[in-house]
This record gives sequence, C-alpha cells and structure tokens, in this order.
Amino acid sequence: MAWSSGGRVKLVTSLPETPFTSSPPKPHTGSEPCRLGPLNERPAPGPDNMVGAGGGAGLGGLLENANPLIYQRSGERPVTAGEEDDQVPDSIDDREIFDLIRSINDPEHPLTLEELNVVEQVRVKVNDKESTVAVEFTPTIPHCSMATLIGLSIKVKLIRSLPERFKMDVHITPGTHASEHAVNKQLADKERVAAALENSHLLEVVNQCLSARS
Repeated sequence: MAWSSGGRVKLVTSLPETPFTSSPPKPHTGSEPCRLGPLNERPAPGPDNMVGAGGGAGLGGLLENANPLIYQRSGERPVTAGEEDDQVPDSIDDREIFDLIRSINDPEHPLTLEELNVVEQVRVKVNDKESTVAVEFTPTIPHCSMATLIGLSIKVKLIRSLPERFKMDVHITPGTHASEHAVNKQLADKERVAAALENSHLLEVVNQCLSARS
C-alpha cells in the first residue's frame, strides 16, 4: 500500500531521556516473567544510529532499560480443518494478527515484542467484516524513546501483510507512556508515516526490526 505525502515530516518527537535503573535479575520459572541481565552495548542496526522516537540515545547508545522483564512465548496455533480447506473463505482474527506482530524484534534488545510483553493477543482487536484492526502496544518503561519506532514497525508489518481493505489503528496502551498522545497522533497520521518510510535510514531500521532472527 502506498500513501502520498505532501513533504517530508519527521516522525519523531522530542521525548524525555530518562535513564532507567532496574532491579536485580530474577530466575526465570517458565510462565512467570524474568529479567534480562544488563546489556552494556548493542550494535547499531541502521546508519547514523537512527532513533525510534525523539531524543533517545539511539540504537547504538546506552540502554534505557538494561534489565527488562522477559515473558514466555505462547505456543503456535494449531491449523484447523477449515483453514486447510481452500473452499472455505479465510477470515482474519485476533490471533492471526498477533502471529504477524509477535516476532517483531525489539529495537533495544535481542528479544521479540512478545517476549517483552510489548504486544499481547488480548490487546489485538479485529473486525473482519468491517475490515478494521486495532493493536495496542505497551512500552517497557514510561519514557521509552523507542515507542514511535516500535509502533511504526507494527504498522508497517500490518500494511505489508494485510489486504488493502483493512483500516489499521496502532496505538500505545492507555496510561503506559509519558508521551502516548503525541506518539499515537504520529502513528495515526498517514502522511507522516509515509514520509518516515521515505527516509532510507529509518526504513532500514524498521526492516531490521521486521527481519527474522537467525
């Protein structure tokens, strides 16, 4: 799907740069979340250390959340007989959308959005008849400067995967981010999203978030 753009508009806004001090690591028991040990450095996945939302340290800088909680991945959904039958119309449901976005890479850590509980199936709403998809995502900390990049990655994944008839709403879970209204406004602006994807550096970062992990 292509969107026309009246000019280049930065997708990023100036968000606070608040360092995050996390608690000591906890053992992972399986179903309960655990914390990742501190990561001291990370590679820059895109040229010029592009950031996801304004003012952050960049993808090659210091971690904002060096010790995040890690959650257990959900199992694969079994394929039903109806889904295997080519004569039965394929409807799109919440789980199918969740399966599309669960493996998106976090821009800060070598983990998926599902493993960080940034995306959950219960926060995905689909109405196939009305061709609408709504996804809420939850940044790991209230001042996460990567929130816009995460939301943009989710939106791009949906744009690339779903039929053009779908209207998509990607927004931050209410009350979980200091700048949720500003970020949500950017993600809802088609021209801003289109202009952001014309930026080759930012597009490369988004593509790396969407790439399969080796």
